[in-house]
Amino acid sequence: PSVFELFQGGDQSFPVVTDPCARITATGAVVTAPGAAVATICTLQGLPDPRTTVLTQTNSQVEQRLIGNTSLREETAETLTAGVVFTPTFAPGFSASADYFDITVTDYVARAFGGAQGTVDACFASGVTSAAGYAANQACSLLTRTASGELFITSPQANTGELTTRGVDMQLGYVTPVGFLGLADTRFRIAAQATWLDDYILEGPQYAGRSSFDFGTIPEWKANVRFSIENGPFTATLNWSHIGDVTDQALADRVTKIEPVVPSQNYFDLGLRFETESGFTLFGGVQ
Repeated sequence: PSVFELFQGGDQSFPVVTDPCARITATGAVVTAPGAAVATICTLQGLPDPRTTVLTQTNSQVEQRLIGNTSLREETAETLTAGVVFTPTFAPGFSASADYFDITVTDYVARAFGGAQGTVDACFASGVTSAAGYAANQACSLLTRTASGELFITSPQANTGELTTRGVDMQLGYVTPVGFLGLADTRFRIAAQATWLDDYILEGPQYAGRSSFDFGTIPEWKANVRFSIENGPFTATLNWSHIGDVTDQALADRVTKIEPVVPSQNYFDLGLRFETESGFTLFGGVQ
């Protein structure tokens, strides 16, 4: 573990979290009363019984305190990689490669229970029925209520368990003179990298192709392609970045459980570069 993971002092964050005790969500939607097990935990936290009292979550974001953990153990991993490179003699300047990776990390260091929402979910699924059981439960012990009844979450770093990730990294490169276009001493170059992520699994849940507050955005596909024209001291480039679509767990509808899809995104950057005879380089671009 890093020094930061061991000794983080208590940074403040405000993640989006669904409060299981609320029958009116922060968006104003009305949900059914929770079952007896959830209601019991709500009362253990000092709230009235949500089966008889309609509680409202006034803010979709709750306060979170991020701390380190001096008891962390080191991570260990088993890694399998296999790759192939293709450089055909009939196409000088062309190369392509693909590399498969399969990585399993044990004692993976991350936020306990995956973060804020994971901590809340783990506590309310624990089935504790007493104050002693609540205090002894690892997830519930990280939850308190403010004076206004809002959740307050403490999130330490932890050796969370096993992380498995699999996928393929791909690269392609090609450079060729373009004198046939009437541009003397000019070269065209393309460099492309892409990753296909098949799995990103932490203790069961699949995060590949999903976006969440706790783990960020992990698309199944992402790519970057760079085109350039080079002529002596002058270079012009066009860069294309692609991020595949994901389902957004943080914006899931609490009533229907439907997770909206964030569509794929494409970004294009244009750059120009000129090296002067006196050794200066002039460059500019549009992002």
